[in-house]
Amino acid sequence: MAWKIEQWLSDVFPGESEIYAEYRSLPPRELAVVAGAVLDLALAQLLAHRLMDNKKETESLLGLDGDGRAPVASFGSRIQLALLVGLITPADAEILRSIKSLRNLFAHRVNVSFISPEVVAVTTKLHELWVRRTAQLIAAGTL
Repeated sequence: MAWKIEQWLSDVFPGESEIYAEYRSLPPRELAVVAGAVLDLALAQLLAHRLMDNKKETESLLGLDGDGRAPVASFGSRIQLALLVGLITPADAEILRSIKSLRNLFAHRVNVSFISPEVVAVTTKLHELWVRRTAQLIAAGTL
């Protein structure tokens, strides 16, 4: 499994400097929404690589064919499926759920910013989760 993820990353992910160059000029609200959407799509693509080789059925299930009514078309359902098939750990799922919450705050509220109390709460939690996960990866010799 790890090799498949690493292979996908090297084939699809352009690297942190390219991502930074592309997104650094976005306003904060757009950055929160776009970053969440990019991770949502990345998770959908990782799931597609993990599922049976049936492009039409996989795209239909994951909503990659544009049908938002698909069983696994939402970021939340993709996180849950990725966890259940062993693609991500519970700690990874918790981080992705925090990112989803942050994205939703910016996408579904009119008056919101990074200093809004609800956003501060989510970003604080995300930071704590990230630090904990990073320490786990370092301890395991993975990072």
